[in-house]
Amino acid sequence: MDISDFKLQPATVQVQPASPARARRTELFLKGPVPMLWLAAASGVPRKNALAAGIVVFHVAGIKRADQGLTVTATRAKEVLGLGKKAFQRGLRDLEERGLIRVERVNGRAAVVDIVWNPESGGEQ
Repeated sequence: MDISDFKLQPATVQVQPASPARARRTELFLKGPVPMLWLAAASGVPRKNALAAGIVVFHVAGIKRADQGLTVTATRAKEVLGLGKKAFQRGLRDLEERGLIRVERVNGRAAVVDIVWNPESGGEQ
């Protein structure tokens, strides 16, 4: 038996570079791109509900990875920004009047929203 068999060997540790901070799957998020012109137009509406409703719409768009046919509920608006049902409905109406979204409404059902990417022309991206 050799005494060198009992000698401690240096440990090798692999250090991985730190990854960028990401939201956990349980955290709410806003996925872009969200055009600044769109946000500026939404923030120009006199009532703040319009911008809040727009943020909720883009939150749902990020989850669904779509910008058309989004089912946006008042429950989601409450969960995301604490926006009440009436305030959310007013916000959607204001965004629609500004030409930022198109909304299909059916009584007793959630609004189905299409994002209008180019509000000046009334067209999409």
